[in-house]
Amino acid sequence: MSEHENPIEATSDDTTGVERQAKAQPPTGGQPLILYDLATIVGAAYQQRITVTRQRTVPKRTADQLRPRLHGLPRFDRHQVDTYVDMLFMMAQQLGLINIVSPFYEGEDKPYYRLASESGLEQWSRSDVYGQARQFIAEWSKNTEWHDIWSADIQQWDATDWNPLAARGLLIKIFRSGVYKTEQWYPISSLLDLIWEKGPYWLRPAHYMAKSREQSVPFALRQYWDRCEGVVYRGIIASTLSELGIVSITPLPDTFKMRERARRKPEVKRRANRPRKPEE
Repeated sequence: MSEHENPIEATSDDTTGVERQAKAQPPTGGQPLILYDLATIVGAAYQQRITVTRQRTVPKRTADQLRPRLHGLPRFDRHQVDTYVDMLFMMAQQLGLINIVSPFYEGEDKPYYRLASESGLEQWSRSDVYGQARQFIAEWSKNTEWHDIWSADIQQWDATDWNPLAARGLLIKIFRSGVYKTEQWYPISSLLDLIWEKGPYWLRPAHYMAKSREQSVPFALRQYWDRCEGVVYRGIIASTLSELGIVSITPLPDTFKMRERARRKPEVKRRANRPRKPEE
């Protein structure tokens, strides 16, 4: 498991999923939930002394008190413990909003979180939501301690050459390029097609460097790519980018479903028209 992977159980496309689709579901995302949560933990550090454990984490009792006030999805570790509160405190430190104060004398008291005395918190408070989101993205794009949520259905096809952290930078680069307009809906499949065209080895540095422009990528690789790289991109969009308010996700509208069927229909026909083997 990667250090920034947080797999969750994925729902299957069964009849229960169809029933859920039939109900009116509001889009998820669109609100900077992570920014709200950062403000919550900074306020908590101002109102009370929050100590730090030897593992540099928030005490469990404090985390349990804060968690109901937070909006972000849970990030479970290998022991099925939600680490979202610790991730927020870690990110707040990286952004210069809080820092850890050590006691003056050994054994006097435990280290604790305190509001940053430097210009970080002041600059953050003066920024609007867009400026704060930019600061968060700049740190998140390279931070291996922040976990995105991937589906548990991910199937790795080559674990020797694997850098999923690069997916964050690529997604931000695509969104900044203006390919996708704001306030418009797009199927995620079209985004995955665009990423595939840019290069299927984007998350695999050795493969990317070894591949020359003259070499063609086998089309059969796409099915493995969808089950691995595609899962990573979908997970980032559905978790961190959605919680940051950069994107909203919603069940696929009927018009997009019809387009997807039309796009895939020729491939289904070719398979159906294959000659059958003669019976012995």
